[in-house]
Amino acid sequence: MKLRFVQRRETWVLTFYGWLLVLTCSVVILFGFCANLHRFFAISEPIQAEALVVEGWLEDKTVTSAIAEFNTRNYKVLITTGIELPIGYYLSGYKTFAEVSAATLKQAGFNPGQLVVVPAKDAKRDRTFTAALALKDWLDQSPIRSINLYSSGTHARRSRMLYQRALGQAYQIGVIAADDPEYETRDWWKSSAGVKKVLIELVSYVYTIVFNRE
Repeated sequence: MKLRFVQRRETWVLTFYGWLLVLTCSVVILFGFCANLHRFFAISEPIQAEALVVEGWLEDKTVTSAIAEFNTRNYKVLITTGIELPIGYYLSGYKTFAEVSAATLKQAGFNPGQLVVVPAKDAKRDRTFTAALALKDWLDQSPIRSINLYSSGTHARRSRMLYQRALGQAYQIGVIAADDPEYETRDWWKSSAGVKKVLIELVSYVYTIVFNRE
C-alpha cells in the first residue's frame, strides 16, 4: 500500500458569467442595505403616552417642532432632558442642554405650566444614558409611566434603546424621529451631512450593541 499525500479532485468554479451574477447580486443587496439604513435608524413608533420627552441637544428647529407633536396628542407634560453644556457653561444663564431647550420652547410660545426640565450631570461618555437615568429619577417620583421620546433623524433608534435600558420595563417608551434640518431625509445619500450621520450612527449603534456603551 502506497502512502499518498496529495490527490487530484474535480472541482467546480465560477465562470465569467457566474462571477458577473454574484457581483450583480452583491451590488443589489448592498444597495438595498444602504438604502434602508436611514429608515432603520430614523424610526418613528409613537405610543399613546402621557409625556413627550425632548432630547435637549437637538437643534432649535427640531426642538420647536416638538410643539406641533405635543399639540396633536393628549400629553400631560413636555419634558426636556440633557447633560451639562460643554461650552458657555460659565457665561450662559443656562447650565444644561435640558435648560437651553426648555428656554427655547418658552421663547417659541410653549406653555411653561406644561413644561418640565430634567437636567443631568456632566458626562464625557454615555451622555444619552446619563440623561435617561436623570429622567428615571424624576419619573419614579411621578405618576407618569409612558413617554414618547422626541429625537432627531438617525439617532432615534439608539436613543430609544438607551432610554429603555435606563428606565426599565416599568415604563412604556415610544419614539418619534423628527427630520434632521441638515439634509433631506428622502435623499440623504445626496448630502455629505446625511451620509456622514448615517455612517457614524451605524458605527455607534454597533458599538453600543457590542460593548453596551455609547
